Amino acid sequence: MADKTRQIADRPAQGIRLLAVAAAALIATSAVAQDRPTPWQPAEEAFPDGWVFTPSFSPDGETAWIVNWADPLNLSEPQALYTLSRRGSGWGDPQQVNIAPGQLLDWPSVSPDGNILFLSIATTETIDGQRIDDFDLYTVPLPWDGSDPVPIDDPGINTVKTPDIATLGYAANETGPRLLADGTLVFWTQREGAAGWRDIFFAAPREGGGWEPPVQFEHNTAQRDSHPYLPADGSYMLFASNRPGGYGQDDLYYTAREDDGGWSEPCNLGPRINGPYSDGTAAIDPVTGNLLFGSNRPLGGETLYRVFEVVVDDGFCE
Repeated sequence: MADKTRQIADRPAQGIRLLAVAAAALIATSAVAQDRPTPWQPAEEAFPDGWVFTPSFSPDGETAWIVNWADPLNLSEPQALYTLSRRGSGWGDPQQVNIAPGQLLDWPSVSPDGNILFLSIATTETIDGQRIDDFDLYTVPLPWDGSDPVPIDDPGINTVKTPDIATLGYAANETGPRLLADGTLVFWTQREGAAGWRDIFFAAPREGGGWEPPVQFEHNTAQRDSHPYLPADGSYMLFASNRPGGYGQDDLYYTAREDDGGWSEPCNLGPRINGPYSDGTAAIDPVTGNLLFGSNRPLGGETLYRVFEVVVDDGFCE
């Protein structure tokens, strides 16, 4: 009876919280241009310099995990990981998270239950005078307790970068991890025997824990296919590709999961979002529903990788 009384007493407070979230979403959406992408203001205010990469959100949308590279392409000053906390219709100051300090790291994402942070982190070594950065997929518990990141050791997921493939783009670099609610792990890499320069892979959950060997996305091409974003239910995917027929270096594409488990023919998000630059690294803000993506389109006279935002309430494809 006490539990039931508590639930009834909580209902007005829950209603107030829901109204507050809805109001924040309305305010945030109204500040974004309906017809074209605009800079994502939290990133512009927090990180005015260098490169900023599209954030990943906690399941409730109240925390954004974001990577900033203050001195792009300077490998001795690698990226830094930060969190931003939502404050009503805005965001608080960035808080640096010292996971793998001094190492190259990319593309954080939070598991659907909010208990695990996935990251791509590079180990660096020099062989025959050649620097080799080998990105692999790692996990840390949330809330982070200061423990070291743990590499995923399931067969076929993380692979070793050797000197003979060290200069082949993203060869053996596993990155962009995302966990779905059914336990599927999605990531992208470049590896021998796959379709193209970069490819998207799906690793199904293995009975007893871990993952089965990954399989390729059925619509990978001989070009670059990378940076998958999927909601927790895996019902659709946004990804970047430079396949023929696009508008620039890389474009954003949409594909939907079909009843038979396959994927619909990818469609280009069109010129309202894609342009003659590198457009990719999609994410959806869970509170506003707006699309965020990374682009090197000029901003303030400079060509830097920054985060842009656009309203997509009319759907992803025309």
